[in-house]
Amino acid sequence: MTATADDADRSKTLAISSLVVGILSFVPAPGPLAGVLAVVLGLLCPTDHTGRRPAQARAGIALGATSVLLLAGFCVVYFGILGYPLPRIERYHGE
Repeated sequence: MTATADDADRSKTLAISSLVVGILSFVPAPGPLAGVLAVVLGLLCPTDHTGRRPAQARAGIALGATSVLLLAGFCVVYFGILGYPLPRIERYHGE
């Protein structure tokens, strides 16, 4: 009986963690790395007897995937379509 309670607590913790990290994935500092983490945490969340994950885990997966796809779309448009080059970092040469 304790294993069932532990599994439920683990599922709830992973689901809420996935949701929180999914929301944080839209903040510039953690960004897409948090999005990837949200997807991983959501996928690690165990399913119930019907084969569905909790709603928080599904929302975390959706938010994380959206964050990563938005970054990928931005990079395609910015670098591929508009043709902006990557910034060149050169050493400062004093004269």
